[in-house]
Amino acid sequence: MRSVLLALVSLVVGIGVGALCDSWFGRASQGREGVRGGVPAAARAVGADIGGAAPASVGSGAGVSPSRGTALVMASDFEARGYEAAARSAEEAIAAAKEIKNPRERAEFLRGLFLKLAEAGPAKALALMRQLEEGDRAGALLTLAYAWMPESGSAPFGSLIRSYGLEAGLGYQFLKAEPPNLEMAVQWAQALMSGQRSRGSVSLLGAAAREMAKTDPTRAYELGKDLTGWERDRFVGEVAAGWASVDPMAAAEWVGQFPAGSLRDRALLAMMKPWAEKDPASAASAAAALGGGEARAEALQSVAQQWAAQDEARARAWAASLADPSARAAAEAGIWNAKPVGVGLALRTDPSGAVLIGGLMEGGPAARSGQVRENDRIVAVGVPGQGLVDIRGMKLDQVVGMLRGAKGSAVMLQVTGADGAPRTVSVVRDDLKLK
Repeated sequence: MRSVLLALVSLVVGIGVGALCDSWFGRASQGREGVRGGVPAAARAVGADIGGAAPASVGSGAGVSPSRGTALVMASDFEARGYEAAARSAEEAIAAAKEIKNPRERAEFLRGLFLKLAEAGPAKALALMRQLEEGDRAGALLTLAYAWMPESGSAPFGSLIRSYGLEAGLGYQFLKAEPPNLEMAVQWAQALMSGQRSRGSVSLLGAAAREMAKTDPTRAYELGKDLTGWERDRFVGEVAAGWASVDPMAAAEWVGQFPAGSLRDRALLAMMKPWAEKDPASAASAAAALGGGEARAEALQSVAQQWAAQDEARARAWAASLADPSARAAAEAGIWNAKPVGVGLALRTDPSGAVLIGGLMEGGPAARSGQVRENDRIVAVGVPGQGLVDIRGMKLDQVVGMLRGAKGSAVMLQVTGADGAPRTVSVVRDDLKLK
């Protein structure tokens, strides 16, 4: 865990790993050289006269993970000073930290300071973190995350931070860790929402509410009571999805109480995937009953994809039973997403609009046939025994749809190569292994 945090800070703030090891998570054996003379007056006043004290251990306060407890030991006098300064007055400790000019010493002082603040929980700690200069925030955040994460905890830090930003990304680790810490994720999200919130903080609050809705949907919904606009729409969708994963009918009844509009549409769409995972037949009925348009198409596609992953035959039978061609096409698209079947061609268009073969999927039916090549132009597509249909002027997605079909069925292609001579080939559709 410690090595992951070090690498992450190096990535985020551009500090070398070696320097960061010395300045933030330095070893105790390296942290005692020449520290007494470098402490500014304010830091000495707040930190009292503790420069020669033994390394301080962090107690197991309310905000500290029980699995870590006293394992968090001060690695240097500056860290001990920061910890003791925060115990006296967190606000004065922050002010003292700002007076420390040496980056390494300031980082060590802040680490001790935020190890102490970790005992109080996220609200105050994150509020004080935001008083720091941007260059110091990353280390403070990582210290808090380190203190609160169980010893065995782990999460894909890099992808979380790229998706949600540093503050919310670190909060997500509490949901992604094994075991997850839902209460800490909620507290972290609420602390971020109380300041200048971002899309990342709204996403984190929604993700926490989604998990909470599985056991306590009323409390989950209350977490977002102050949200408005797109934030509220997104949040309600998360609550609906979490609830639907355990009791889809109750969740659907709840969502049905909202007036028609974007909020209800988003909530219904969010429900479809978990609903279909639990009860695909009832989810399919609900999706088909939607008023129409883009929302219904998305719902049908989502249900079909989940149903096909469980029982492709039943999903296909349901899709075939849909009388509306647009509804049937949406369902079939969802089935294809779950169980892709085709010839394994990537298509593109040239400036004239002609459809060209942009690439062949390795090991796919077209590649195995040896009958077509990259950059061949597709002129017509058809079914053996039924003739060819000229595809010139068609949209690319229409041509893609013609190439898809049932496993084991054949499709005819009329193509021209570099010599311009047309040739007709037949390729049998098969399962595609998308990478």
